[in-house]
Amino acid sequence: MRFRLPAFHRFLFPAILFSALVFPAAGVTAADSTLLAVEPVFIRFFSHGGEAKLLLRSCAMKELSFGLHIEAPAADASGGARSLAPMLTLSVSSVTLSPGDSCTVVVSATLPPGTPDGEYVARIVIVDNSGTRGDETLPERRVPVRLRKGNVMADIKLGGFGAVRDGDEVRFSIDLQPLGNAVYHGNLHVEITGTAGKVSRKLHRLLDVYEPQRLVIPMKGGDIPPGRYKVFLNFVSDRLDLGDEAIPVLPKKYTVEINMP
Repeated sequence: MRFRLPAFHRFLFPAILFSALVFPAAGVTAADSTLLAVEPVFIRFFSHGGEAKLLLRSCAMKELSFGLHIEAPAADASGGARSLAPMLTLSVSSVTLSPGDSCTVVVSATLPPGTPDGEYVARIVIVDNSGTRGDETLPERRVPVRLRKGNVMADIKLGGFGAVRDGDEVRFSIDLQPLGNAVYHGNLHVEITGTAGKVSRKLHRLLDVYEPQRLVIPMKGGDIPPGRYKVFLNFVSDRLDLGDEAIPVLPKKYTVEINMP
């Protein structure tokens, strides 16, 4: 399997699925697991699909009732990951657990014949059905699901640079368009300099781009006077599943000029 970026930065890609950061903020926090423990916090499939088990255990002091359904992010046909939702099924759609009880939900992924190569993403959403209020209300939970099949390509296209000022805050924005048939995952480093070459800001964001999006980066703007600025953008891919045999990916660098209001 290969994960290919444009000609000047290609690298080999091992035949495994990468295991994290499918959707931002998808991990389990202490507050999330107070009432319901969910394992695993993400699910991955190989290209042939198959079954995975989702263990749900009640940590509440009274009965929990919740529903489960499959949801897909809005994938764009021109690039990025595709929807896995039509290929997923759950063994149950609603569960009621007494305190301390647990159950296992079987998640099945079935690929129709002729399914194109690429990455496919979805998520399992767990929502409260009990109608309770207060501390015993189960917050909505999401479990990312990902499947990768065959050859995978990913790249990213930038555009729509801009900045707006709102009081003492400046919000820098940029349009991100995924290309290829996979999620673009990497680190974005931003450096903003004035006409005199003085660095006004250095920023960093970890990105997963699986659908077209407008990235907005807020920053304190009291010491950034209005005027013309250069913005240096450095994208560095940071996939967690590259393996020891992967060829390091060269960064993608851009320089744009914008007017800071």
